[in-house]
Amino acid sequence: MYYRIMEELYEKLKKHRVRFYPGQKKRFRDLITAEFNDLGYNNITIDKAKNLIVGDVQSAKVVYTAHYDTPMLSPWFGFAKIFGQIVGGMIMGSLLMLAVAVAAGLLAEGLLSGAFFASEGTVYLNIGWWFLLLTFFIPSPGNANDNTSGVLAVYEIARRLKVQGKGEGVAFVLFNSEELGLLGSGAFKKDLVKAAKKNGMKYEPKFLLVNFDCVGIGNEILLAYGSGRSKEICKLMSSNFEKPVIIKRGSLFTYGSDNLHFKDNGIMVTAVKRSLLGPIYLPRIHAPLNMNIDLNTVRGICNGAMKVHAN
Repeated sequence: MYYRIMEELYEKLKKHRVRFYPGQKKRFRDLITAEFNDLGYNNITIDKAKNLIVGDVQSAKVVYTAHYDTPMLSPWFGFAKIFGQIVGGMIMGSLLMLAVAVAAGLLAEGLLSGAFFASEGTVYLNIGWWFLLLTFFIPSPGNANDNTSGVLAVYEIARRLKVQGKGEGVAFVLFNSEELGLLGSGAFKKDLVKAAKKNGMKYEPKFLLVNFDCVGIGNEILLAYGSGRSKEICKLMSSNFEKPVIIKRGSLFTYGSDNLHFKDNGIMVTAVKRSLLGPIYLPRIHAPLNMNIDLNTVRGICNGAMKVHAN
C-alpha cells in the first residue's frame, strides 16, 4: 500500500517535471493542494511568496519542508560527480566569474571601439552571455531528485501522520524560489518575525524544521546544520536512519537549502553519493536527464525523519 500510493503521486508529478516559470508552478500547486485535500488537510494557504503551507506553523512543534521549484540547467552536476560538491562548486563559481568578466570586458571594449554591433564583436561577446544564460535562465528538464524527491517525502510523512492520527503539532511547507537564493523561505521567515513583533514579542523559533532536498538518489545520508544548536539536532537524529549518516555544516554554496534561514532550529536532510575522487556530492542536481529516483531511498529517509515526531 505504501509503495503504491507514493508511486501514484510520483507518476502525477512526472507531468510537472519543470516548475520554473510562474504558470508551471501554479499548476503544480493546484495539483499538490488537491492531493493534500484528499488526505484530509484543509488548512492550506499560499502566501505572498507562493509558499504552500499546510497546517498551523505557529503552533507546530515540527515542520517538514522541501522546495518545490526546480533548478536551472547547469554543468555543476558534472564537476560535482568528479570532484565532489565543494570543489565542484568552486569550479562552477570560477567559471561563472570568468564568464562575467569576459562578457563585461567584451561589452566594454565593443562599446568603446564601436565594434559592438559588428558580427565579429558579437560572436565573442555571445560566448560569455550564452554561458550565463544556460546557467541562470534555462530550466533543467529533469528534476526528479531536485526536488520532486523532497516534495514526495513531505507528502508521504503527511499521509502517514494522518493515517496514524498523529498529525497534531506538525505542519508542512513547500517553499518557492529556493533555486534563486532561498527567497521563498526567506519571505516565510520574515512573516514569522513580523507576526511576533505585531504581538509585541521577540521572534523565537518554537519548532524543529526538517528540510528535505535531493533525497531520491544516494547510498549515504547527509544531515547539514547551520549552527551549534542544529548540529546537536543532527547528532540526535543520526541514529534514526538505516543508511550511513554524515554530519556537516551547510552553506549556500555547499550543503545548504531553505533550512539556512533557521540555523538554530532547522536542518537539511539529503542523500549523497561518493564522487569519482572520493568526496561526497548531491547526485544529478541541475542535470538535464534526471528523470528517475529510487522511491525506497525516499521511504527510508521518511522512516528516519518521522522518528523525530515520535520522540
